[in-house]
Amino acid sequence: MKADAKAVGRIGLNIDGDVATVVLDNPSKRNAMTETMWRDLATTMRELAHAPIRAVVVRGADGHFAAGADIGEFPAIRMTRADAVRYHMQTVGHALSAIEECPHTVIAAIEGNCIGGGLEIALACDLRLARPGSVYGIPAGRLGFALSPTELRLVFDTVNRTTASALLLEGAMLDAEQALAAGILTRICDALDAEVLATIARVRAMSAIATREHKEWMRRLAADRSGRGIALNQEEFAQAMAFAERDDYRDRVNGFLKRR
Repeated sequence: MKADAKAVGRIGLNIDGDVATVVLDNPSKRNAMTETMWRDLATTMRELAHAPIRAVVVRGADGHFAAGADIGEFPAIRMTRADAVRYHMQTVGHALSAIEECPHTVIAAIEGNCIGGGLEIALACDLRLARPGSVYGIPAGRLGFALSPTELRLVFDTVNRTTASALLLEGAMLDAEQALAAGILTRICDALDAEVLATIARVRAMSAIATREHKEWMRRLAADRSGRGIALNQEEFAQAMAFAERDDYRDRVNGFLKRR
């Protein structure tokens, strides 16, 4: 993946031996994901799927994982139903699928804000290691839209309905300890970088073939659980994206941008 150095927001990539580090890099907005970043993340993860590596570490720049999508882009790219379908199916959806389908072990190294789309990226990873003081939430409802059904599956595959309801219906913000108890996190680590290295060492001890097979079967079994593997047809997904043409959504997005 190549990015324009002058662009606002980028996906960084460094490969050191058998480990790739993917960096969500938009620090002026706490690494909020632009449309270009979503697309580049998908491309990067698809390319890494064929690389001779054992692990991918996903982390954010300058003390935050990612504070969701870049809301400043919404008035231009997500204000019609057709645009919302394209954005969530072809942009965000492709990036999250690329993470989930990566045959290597994908580790989220989390600090600071892990909100909205940032939390979705973390949930698509296999292991989630976090510093104390990190924060988790999905405040989509405050902006007048429901989480995309395909993205909601990541939440339901990770937490129980009680926690999902708190995140989605009252906009609960969880600290690291609460996120650990809810099953969002694998571990809380005072020394995050050292734990990432220790985790990679354990990953290397596993059979690469077994890892690929475990990941494939876990995805298949998750899809078979009652209600969670049901695929929406094109009309149903378009209906879920109807929020983009509601005044409530547009007023809330514009209000957020004015406050910011």
